[in-house]
Amino acid sequence: MVPMPKEIELSGRELPVAGAVIVLGDAPSRQDQIGAQWINDRVVALGGEALAVLQAGQASQASLRIIVGTGESNPLIAAAVQAGQLQVGPGEPGEKGYVIAPRAAGQPTELLLAGADRLGALYACVTLGELLVAREGGVLVREARVTDWPDFQHFMLGDARTGSTVLPELADIFSAARSTADPSDQLRESYLSAMRWYFDFLLRRKVSTIQYYMNLDGFRAVPRRRAP
Repeated sequence: MVPMPKEIELSGRELPVAGAVIVLGDAPSRQDQIGAQWINDRVVALGGEALAVLQAGQASQASLRIIVGTGESNPLIAAAVQAGQLQVGPGEPGEKGYVIAPRAAGQPTELLLAGADRLGALYACVTLGELLVAREGGVLVREARVTDWPDFQHFMLGDARTGSTVLPELADIFSAARSTADPSDQLRESYLSAMRWYFDFLLRRKVSTIQYYMNLDGFRAVPRRRAP
């Protein structure tokens, strides 16, 4: 897992995600929504079916409920904090920090993905994605208790000499894009597809800032699907 959380303790249990639900607040933040989609994208990539996304007030008989948000965006997180089941909130465990906490030893099980702030909640979802595994019986999540916060509030990739954050794998497509004043539809789509992959790559590693510019009219619609 990169980056490795500050504190992580695996329980040894692996919980099936088939039939599980993701629970957001009635007014989830954009980061909560991106986080839920991140979890579902990971489940699907491992061969499972996307999980239903519910609101906190909706009843569910699911054996596994993944509760996402902050004390402001999800009343279930707020209630757990008030009950002393979670220690998370503004500045705790730190800006952009989060806690993942399992609740209940039997069935049903809840996994609380609680952010100290909106970005913390998103990063909790990214970490949960790394705890998902594909087994012969389907997609499972390794139950764990996690506390994490970033070492640096603004972790930036970039180089002023090149004006980009492109990995070596993207050097050719980036060079081609910078070298043409009239990009073809095929080049534009290839470039945008590569950047979608790159933004996901950055979020998976919790990179919060990138240095990036391109002065080409044909490439102004760079996707922001994963922008925190």
